[in-house]
Amino acid sequence: WVVECASRNVADIKKAFALTASRAGLTHLTPHDVRRSAGRHMIENGVSIEQVSQLLGHKDINTTRKHYAQFSPDFLRGAVSVL
Repeated sequence: WVVECASRNVADIKKAFALTASRAGLTHLTPHDVRRSAGRHMIENGVSIEQVSQLLGHKDINTTRKHYAQFSPDFLRGAVSVL
């Protein structure tokens, strides 16, 4: 189990996640959005695409490239500055 609450395994986090996001004033946020952000942050901070792909459980590394290697504008500014 990945999530535990009061020493009990949590099988479905959707309700708790939605309530927490709402309390934080975040609308239209899903657990997958957090997963995608984590993948992008790992890649932007030097974790290899292979490692990120494995951590996320992708069978095909191209899935990781297509959906998680979309970099933030701040990260891309470094590449532009080289030009």
